[in-house]
Amino acid sequence: MPNEADNLLTVTGADDRIVDLLAAITGAEELIDFTLSLPEAPVDEDGAEPSWWLVNAIDSSVETRETGKVALYFQTAWEPPIDWANALAVKYPDLNMTLLYAEEGQGFAGLWVSNEHGTDENTLAVTTVGYPAVWSFLTSLGYDFGWEHPDSEPYDPGTIPVIG
Repeated sequence: MPNEADNLLTVTGADDRIVDLLAAITGAEELIDFTLSLPEAPVDEDGAEPSWWLVNAIDSSVETRETGKVALYFQTAWEPPIDWANALAVKYPDLNMTLLYAEEGQGFAGLWVSNEHGTDENTLAVTTVGYPAVWSFLTSLGYDFGWEHPDSEPYDPGTIPVIG
């Protein structure tokens, strides 16, 4: 069983464009079907397909739906679907999108953003900054993936970079 990455895709913009996006990603079996947006799997420099492509989105749900906004929760295998998000940004440049993602087992979290200025991504990993920093990052973004509080999670405080 793979570790699941939690993902929250939030899209804002013209409601008719959001309806188009939802129609383009909704599969017969699941709310999100990557193969509809990316007919061929993206491959890395070694020619390998990403793990999330092989398993597809699971446990997907609409968290918020109102005029001009939709938020979709889903899980992917091991990692967030950044290539898929980038493909959506190319197809829907007029929509603002954020993909908040986190993987509790491996201890990383990040935020991918697409807007009129382009796309960008930032990731924090417990191996670099420690669990409290990753937890604080997730908490500051205002969405609870339901993780256990990391007070008891082991990490080496000496590995946390000192800023300032």
